Amino acid sequence: MDDFTQARKAFEATQDRYASFGACDTEPRAVFASLLYALTDGNDPQILTTADGWDLFSDKPGAEEAAAALTAAAQTAIDAAKRDTLAVIRYVRSAY
Repeated sequence: MDDFTQARKAFEATQDRYASFGACDTEPRAVFASLLYALTDGNDPQILTTADGWDLFSDKPGAEEAAAALTAAAQTAIDAAKRDTLAVIRYVRSAY
C-alpha cells in the first residue's frame, strides 16, 4: 500500500469520526475530491479550514474542531499525493 492510500484512508477515518457534523456527507467528500482533481490538473490545491468551507453543520458546537481535523487530514493526504501523483491519478480514475 502506498503512502497516499494510507493518508486517504486516514482522511476517511477522520470523516467517520466527525460524521455527526456531516463530514461523511456528499459536500465534504466533494471538497476532498476537488482537492485531488486540482492536484491532478497540475494546480496547488487550497485546503479549506472552516466548518463552512467543508460544508459541515457549522451551527453545531464543535464544528470548527471537526473542520480543523478534516483540514489536517486532507493536508496529509495532499502532501502524500504530491509525492506519488501516480497513486492519486489511479485513485481518481477508479473512484470518480
